[in-house]
Amino acid sequence: MNQSVKLFIKAHIIVWIGIGIGLVLGYLYWEYIGCYWGTYPQSSVCWVNCLTGGIVGGFISSFRKGSQ
Repeated sequence: MNQSVKLFIKAHIIVWIGIGIGLVLGYLYWEYIGCYWGTYPQSSVCWVNCLTGGIVGGFISSFRKGSQ
């Protein structure tokens, strides 16, 4: 792996952890709460929930990174 990529990942590790937690929480939302038969795209498709959870998790954890 390129040295600059390793440095980027290390510098933003809190954001990457937040994205991972958001992905897992998005999947759990889809599995236990999601509406499988509806037309609401947030609840009916797994990858949409995971993507939304990852984005929100990264966004929230970026605030934590800035306060350190």
